[in-house]
Amino acid sequence: MDFAAPADDIGNQDALGLLWPLEHHVAEFSLARTHVTDGAMDVVGNLLRLTRLDLGGTAVGDAGIARLSGLDSLTELILVGTQVTDASVETLLALPALKRLWTWESGLTEQGVARLRAGRPDLVLDRGDLATGEPLEVEPDLVFTGDAPLLDAPADAAGGPLAAANPACPVSGQPVDPRYAVLFEGRLVGFCCPNCPGKFWADPEAFRDKLE
Repeated sequence: MDFAAPADDIGNQDALGLLWPLEHHVAEFSLARTHVTDGAMDVVGNLLRLTRLDLGGTAVGDAGIARLSGLDSLTELILVGTQVTDASVETLLALPALKRLWTWESGLTEQGVARLRAGRPDLVLDRGDLATGEPLEVEPDLVFTGDAPLLDAPADAAGGPLAAANPACPVSGQPVDPRYAVLFEGRLVGFCCPNCPGKFWADPEAFRDKLE
């Protein structure tokens, strides 16, 4: 259940009225950015099947969190931008199934966070900090080789590769290697190695007289 769309219109009475008939069926519930306060937590605390609760951007504070102490199935709790302080640490530590907690821009201090981490080392606590763990995936280093041409050379009418218009590399003056060629102004320009095309493209005008 998610009240995000009508968040500006949802207050305590609205939330309470909608929740009473569903209290035994709700597993995931978002009150993010609504106008609910601690008073609405009386009903939320009765959602015994609740596994994920988002209170981000609400006025819920320590009194409201205390009313969630019976949520034994709650695994994820979002307290971003709430008024929750270090006074809620013991309540949070006592939630047996809690595995992930978001607390940035809340009233929890570094001391409170340290108590949470010490009391529940298995808890993933997101403070909005930059990741300090190992990256999930590392891209391999790029390796450039001369084993293949920079691009497929155009074919002539018979299907064979076109020859470069220049016999010598315009950058180095060395003989052209047919594996390294680029199209420039409709003509195939050959180079001696994979490094020269980059130098050519950086300033083609500097090498134009070498193509004539």
